[in-house]
Amino acid sequence: MDNDEKVELINQLGTLMYGTHWKSEIAQKFMINDRSVRQWANGERTIPDGVIRAMLSLCHSEAHRIITQSTEIAKYLKGAPGYERIMWPATRVPNLSDIRYDLKNFKFEWYDIDGKRFCVVENGMVIDIYGNETELPYGITDESLKAARDADYEYRMKKGGGVD
Repeated sequence: MDNDEKVELINQLGTLMYGTHWKSEIAQKFMINDRSVRQWANGERTIPDGVIRAMLSLCHSEAHRIITQSTEIAKYLKGAPGYERIMWPATRVPNLSDIRYDLKNFKFEWYDIDGKRFCVVENGMVIDIYGNETELPYGITDESLKAARDADYEYRMKKGGGVD
C-alpha cells in the first residue's frame, strides 16, 4: 500500500472515531507528538506500516466502548418516565436490501428496542443492524411489536399525520 492510500485510510479512521479534530486524540492515544500525526494526515511524512493496523484496532475498541456504555445507559433508563422499551421508527431506518440483498423481495419493519435496531422480516426472520440473523430480546413478542407500531401510528395521526 502506498503512502497516499495510507493517508486516506488514517483520515477516514480518525474522522470516524473522533470527528474533524481527530489528530490530537490519536496522538494522545499513541503517546506521540500531534505534529507527527498532522504530518501523516497531510501526506508530508511517510506513515509507518503498523499505524493503519493500530488505528483499526483502536476503532474496534472505541466501537465496543460505545456499545457497552450505551447498553448500560439503556439498562438505567428502563422504567424511567417517558421511556418506551419498543419504538417503531417511521423514518431514519436503513434499507434492508442494503444490508441483506438476499432479502430484498421481502416486506419488513424496523423496530428500536432498548436503543438497538431490529428488523422483522415477513418470513419471521429477525435481522440486526449488521445484517446478522438474531432473536428478539427477552420479553419482546409479536404482540408487543404490533402494539408499539399501532401506538406510534395513533400518535402521528393525532399530530396531523406527519413525522416529527
